[in-house]
Amino acid sequence: MSGNAHRFDGMSDTHRAAIRRVAHKLQTRGQIPSELQERINALVAAWDLGVPDEAMLLDGKLTLWAFLEDKHGDSTTIADLEDRSVRASLCLCEPPGENHPQDLEEWATDMLGKG
Repeated sequence: MSGNAHRFDGMSDTHRAAIRRVAHKLQTRGQIPSELQERINALVAAWDLGVPDEAMLLDGKLTLWAFLEDKHGDSTTIADLEDRSVRASLCLCEPPGENHPQDLEEWATDMLGKG
């Protein structure tokens, strides 16, 4: 494990399991824009290895929000499956302890289940 990764404990293991389920839902039900696919893949791979460092999570979050801002001129518009998929992808950028893993997974499911 890299020196940048958070320590493992029960919370991060539970969080990582929820992240894996979100990633699977994104893969099977989502529509990730091609320009974000590499970033999403890197986040998923980092979660598979441990807990990504805070800089990677923040950079991912900023990239996802910027995509929505550039697409619509704001980051609040949710117009289609692509927008919902990008919003669900934000769950991949949440460190353990920020939100309950079940809440992240339910929110991603809600985003991907609409429409």
